[in-house]
Amino acid sequence: MFDTEPLSDANDPLLAHPNLIATPHIGFVTEDEFEKQFSDIFDQINAYAEGKPIHMINPSVWT
Repeated sequence: MFDTEPLSDANDPLLAHPNLIATPHIGFVTEDEFEKQFSDIFDQINAYAEGKPIHMINPSVWT
């Protein structure tokens, strides 16, 4: 994580460093992790569509 994103100044010493490979937050993910994430998202969408949302951060607001 950088203080300011995205890094865009080609003269930035960090960005210009020859040994740096800067990637987005999801710069590396395994195929299994991708499948798990999308499966979980799909389950959440279906649960919401059925009126029974899951994994809510603030369930007290659901009425």
